[in-house]
Amino acid sequence: MSPAPKSHKPVKRTPTKRIESVKDPHLESVHLKFSGELFGVSAKRGRSGVNVNKKKVDKLVNQRRIGKSIWDATGYSTVHTHPLKERIVDDLGTKRQNPTLPSSEDINEFMNDFGSRSMIIAQTHPKSGKVAGYYFLRKTYARPKVVMPEHPTRSYIDIGLDDYRQIEARGGNASNLEREESLRKVADNLGIHLRTVVNKKAGTSFVYKPGRGFVRTESK
Repeated sequence: MSPAPKSHKPVKRTPTKRIESVKDPHLESVHLKFSGELFGVSAKRGRSGVNVNKKKVDKLVNQRRIGKSIWDATGYSTVHTHPLKERIVDDLGTKRQNPTLPSSEDINEFMNDFGSRSMIIAQTHPKSGKVAGYYFLRKTYARPKVVMPEHPTRSYIDIGLDDYRQIEARGGNASNLEREESLRKVADNLGIHLRTVVNKKAGTSFVYKPGRGFVRTESK
């Protein structure tokens, strides 16, 4: 009697593999992450920004709301890609500064999205879509350190981003190292825990360098 055929369960792709499988990797993409599960929610995608499909977000949240508390139902992570600019990419990755840090707009949207507990930005290759590493930003709900005027007309989030916006406005006259130092001050003032994580399963050895992002380890 011949043995029964083995059942082959479908291989579940990791969040990183799902990000890397998105078509047109030179364009930004955005996803929602619930308990390790990743769902694409991109609407209009561009080289320097992506719009969120709000109807799809609402549907995903509502599907998880049944029988759960509002906190458990709406708590998710937003994940989006920041592809390297093609002009600074060579066959070995990037050897120059790159603009993959979260922008002031990214942080503003994250802090004002009460359903999002954390924001994850993936530095990706514009041609292969491969992920070199991640910026993880998590809300700590600590008391903000932003100095507020006596009669504020703007939110503490908006005021807390002022210095970072000024550096962004300088464009190429501001180094990415300056921008990164300002970002870390913003995170501290707004109660955000910021860390960088190298993709150790990238198949290539990467290291994080301040002001340059995730770069390939120099060959000896």
